[in-house]
Amino acid sequence: MKMHKHLLIGFILVAGLCTGWLVWAKAPAAPHGQLAKALGQPLPPSTIAYTSTVALDSPIVKQDSVQPLAVPVVQDTLQYLVTWLQKRIEKERNTYQKVLNELSAKYNNQLKALARERSATDAWRARYEAAQKALVVMKDSLRNKGMPLGYFRTEKVPLYNNTFDVLVVENPEKVALQLFWKDPNGNAYGSFARLYKQLASEDKRLLFAANAGMYEPGKKPGQNQPKGLYIEKGKRLRPLIKDKKGYGNFYMQPNGVFWIDKRLKPHVTPTDSFPAYRKQAYYATQSGPMLVHSNQINSIFRLGSTNLNIRNGVGVNTKGQLVFIISRRPVNLYDFASIFRDQYDCPNALYLDGAISQTFLPALGREDGGRNFGPIIGMWVPNPKTVSNE
Repeated sequence: MKMHKHLLIGFILVAGLCTGWLVWAKAPAAPHGQLAKALGQPLPPSTIAYTSTVALDSPIVKQDSVQPLAVPVVQDTLQYLVTWLQKRIEKERNTYQKVLNELSAKYNNQLKALARERSATDAWRARYEAAQKALVVMKDSLRNKGMPLGYFRTEKVPLYNNTFDVLVVENPEKVALQLFWKDPNGNAYGSFARLYKQLASEDKRLLFAANAGMYEPGKKPGQNQPKGLYIEKGKRLRPLIKDKKGYGNFYMQPNGVFWIDKRLKPHVTPTDSFPAYRKQAYYATQSGPMLVHSNQINSIFRLGSTNLNIRNGVGVNTKGQLVFIISRRPVNLYDFASIFRDQYDCPNALYLDGAISQTFLPALGREDGGRNFGPIIGMWVPNPKTVSNE
């Protein structure tokens, strides 16, 4: 754009010279006026010096003798303008070339940076794939060394245009199943990832984890605490809430308590009935509502309800086996409760939580990291001392 501008200026200058020539033609003749008139611009010094020595109106100088002298001078002037414009164009070209070189250098630097990032991404991908392979080896090792077959099973159940991930603990008394809230430093675990890391430091391997009830903000920022009763290793850390008036699923009646006695047998009991069993409880967490009670689906649930959400819950079947279920997609409470009663023969089942629910169950390809939960239910096995790489 600037180059075109300078060209335009050059042509305007030429036009101005021509206009000046027309004006000069009307002015009184100077000693070299007729020649200047012919040229249309002030003469170069050499020409002025020459014409000043001869009077143009002298009898020995004829009028026509001026024209042959004016033509070369005009040519010289035009050549000067052309040379000036060429130099200007060359200068502009050099300026643009410099800018282009700078932009090219920046572009090349960005390409190099992108290549470095891609290389780093490839390195992390390789590490991730290696970790996945190591995890498969570890799972095989756990299956063969850590937990005898028949202690638990996992299932994916397609029902109600949904899929439900199920863990059935067939021998609850023979597995390491417990509730977790705080780590040895007194900080809430919050996530499955932190629990996994802590157990690994104790030479244990986490096989299953899920949020075990509802929670509320604790005394420390970001440290959530169980809502209602919480007992860990026989010690009551949070009191039982008997109040039946309140907002949210927790207060839907009847609500209940999932607890494990000192012989490691699991139970699901309505809140009103729990005090009679308090001294027997080794682990306990309160939540609500009861999904199934005495083999009856909670009467406040409605078949075909449009109140849909992710759900997770726990039940104990007629064989004394522990059943954990979490939905992959939103489901209403009636359909969710019917799975415990009709599919897994649970006369009692308790709702644990809704939309925020997650689970860590690698056997079914679920390895959710967990959120800032309160109580967590976890099942683990001793970590094998050695893992075969074959």
